[in-house]
Amino acid sequence: MVRLVRGKTVTCQLTGARTYDRWVGTCYLDGTDIAAIAVANGHALDCARYSGGRYRQYETPAARSRLARARYC
Repeated sequence: MVRLVRGKTVTCQLTGARTYDRWVGTCYLDGTDIAAIAVANGHALDCARYSGGRYRQYETPAARSRLARARYC
């Protein structure tokens, strides 16, 4: 993540909600959703419980076979 965002502008749109004492929102790198970047590059899987399934389309087959989806997702 550090390599991805170093020297670039990151903006976040918070929803006003909090989960587990953390603010909820979506962060963007030059207008692109950072979570979508992470999922598309195989570093993460969608958690529909929190995203509503927004990132499922970006999941790679390799990531699905390599990463365990959290049970609460």
